[in-house]
Amino acid sequence: HVVAPDGRSIYVSENAGGHLYALPWGGGAARRVSNVHPAAGQRRHYLHGISPDGATLVYVGISGSPGVYGLYAIPAAGGPDTTLLEPGVPVDGPEFSPDGAWVYFNAEDPARAPGHAQLYRMRPDGSGVVQLTHDERVNWFPHPSPDGQWLVCLSYPPGTRGHPANRPVQLRLMGPDGQGARDVAIERARRAGVPCTLVSPCPSLEALAWGELIVDDRVAERAAWPRLDIVDQRELDPALGPLFSPRLVDLVRSDRSVVCILNRTGRARLLACTACSSLAR
Repeated sequence: HVVAPDGRSIYVSENAGGHLYALPWGGGAARRVSNVHPAAGQRRHYLHGISPDGATLVYVGISGSPGVYGLYAIPAAGGPDTTLLEPGVPVDGPEFSPDGAWVYFNAEDPARAPGHAQLYRMRPDGSGVVQLTHDERVNWFPHPSPDGQWLVCLSYPPGTRGHPANRPVQLRLMGPDGQGARDVAIERARRAGVPCTLVSPCPSLEALAWGELIVDDRVAERAAWPRLDIVDQRELDPALGPLFSPRLVDLVRSDRSVVCILNRTGRARLLACTACSSLAR
C-alpha cells in the first residue's frame, strides 16, 4: 500500500481479485483504480509506488501461470495502463525517487543464476534503464531516502530465491546511483564514531573495503580456544564392560562442563543386564 502525498487517500493491492483500490483516509467506499483486462491477458496488480505529485501509481503486473512479470504505470485517478518494462524476467518493488525523475526497482538479470536480483532504475516513461548493483548478493526493494541522497534495500545471501522469511538479511545503504554500498549497521557506527568489528572466516570484498583486516597469530588463536575432549561411546560394547567408559565417568564427575549426546539410533545396545552385562535381544 502507499499513501497519497496529500494524505487524503491510501492505495492498496487487493488480494482476492488482484486489483488496485483507492480508499479515503478517513474511511468510506473503495474506488477501483486498475483495469479489467481480457481473460488471456488478465493480470494481478502489486502496488509499490506513487509519484510525488500523487498523479501516477507504479506496480508489478503478473499474468498467466506460471507468472510473467512486467512493470506498469496507471493514473491514480484511473485510466489506461502504460507498460514501463515489457513482461519477461521477474521484477519487483518499483518506487519513485522523491523528485519523480526516476523509478527504482529490482530485477533478475537473465545472464545470471535464477533468483539473482539486482537493483535498477529507469525514467518514469520506461526509458533509460540502468543497472545499479553488480554484486554476488541478492538485492531487493530499493527505497530512496526523502532527500533523494540515499537508497536502502534488502540484501540476501548469494543463492537466495525470492525474498523468503527467516533468512539472514542485511539492510544495505548506497548512493542513488548504486555507488558506495555498505551495511547500514556499519554506516551508523561510522557516523556515530564508534568502533565496529566484523567477524568472518571468509570476509567479502565489501567487508575488506570497509576497514583493516586483522588476523590473529595462529598460536594465539589456538590458545584462546578452550580445551575440548571428545569421548566417543559408539565403539563401546556393553557386553564387555560398563555402559559408560571410565573416561566419560571421570569427566561427568569433574567440575568441567560436559555435553552428552545420545544417539538414539543405537539405543538397543544400551539395553543390558546390570548383573551380567548381557545385551537384551
